[in-house]
Amino acid sequence: MDCLQRLHEAVARRMDQLVEATVVEYGAPQDRAKGSNNLAANIFLHFKKVLEDFDLEKTVGTSKVVMEPAGVVGIFTPWNSSAGSIAIKVAPAIAAGCTVVIKPSEMSAMQTEVLMDAFHEAGLPPGVINVVTGLGEVVGTELTKSPDIQKIASPVRRRSENWSPKTLWTQ
Repeated sequence: MDCLQRLHEAVARRMDQLVEATVVEYGAPQDRAKGSNNLAANIFLHFKKVLEDFDLEKTVGTSKVVMEPAGVVGIFTPWNSSAGSIAIKVAPAIAAGCTVVIKPSEMSAMQTEVLMDAFHEAGLPPGVINVVTGLGEVVGTELTKSPDIQKIASPVRRRSENWSPKTLWTQ
């Protein structure tokens, strides 16, 4: 849970940079940019609270059920409000004990860079949060087909030729 607190603090310290990047890249009004980036910072606190109240071991009938990390989560984000979209997918994955590979929109490099700097500052072990860049049709296709990726978090709401039964949640 400490890592979620550190992620929150690191993102919150970069709020001005995130707002500026969101305005420049996405064209969002200041208030919209502030709101989406406050969500990006605060979502880590939300999942910290969820973990405090969540029992990772449950008894169902006569069986003991132990919740375990699913593995590596591939994260895809849209170009608009990219920092918020990344954070809202990273936070539950980290809370669940998963590592992530983020494939951000190629049109949101500024927001992604600020967020990755914050994630680095939070001091998680190397390899917990990773980013790969490139065109969705190339990099995205490889991630969805990779046997090393167990779950996909994507903004796509419809099945496509790249859809996978690995899809975890959409935004």
